[in-house]
Amino acid sequence: MGFYQFNQNNSGGYILNDNNVAEYVFIEADSAIEANQRAESLGMFSLPFCECCGERFWRLAADDKPLQNGDKIDLFTMEDKITILYHFKNDKKEESFDLSRGRRLSAYWEE
Repeated sequence: MGFYQFNQNNSGGYILNDNNVAEYVFIEADSAIEANQRAESLGMFSLPFCECCGERFWRLAADDKPLQNGDKIDLFTMEDKITILYHFKNDKKEESFDLSRGRRLSAYWEE
C-alpha cells in the first residue's frame, strides 16, 4: 500500500477545488488500478474541461508505483496558493500553502 499522486491540469485556465479534488491529490491505495478506481469514485475523471487544454486528471498506468520515501515532489501553481488533498483509506486531509503566482514548491515524500 502507498500513495499515488494525481496532478490537476489547469484546464480552461483555472483549478477546481472542492471536498474531493484539489490542484494536487494523493490517494492511498494498494495498486495504481485501485488508485484510479478511487479517483473515479471521487469524480476526478468526470470534471468539466476545455477541449484545447484537455482533461483535468489522467488515469495512472496499471504498472505505476506508489511514492516511496525520499521521492522528490515538485508542485507548481499559477494560483495564489497550492492546495493538496490526501485521501487516506479511511480519511481525508487538506493542506494549502500560500505562494506567489508562478512559484514552485519542492519537497521529499515521507510516510
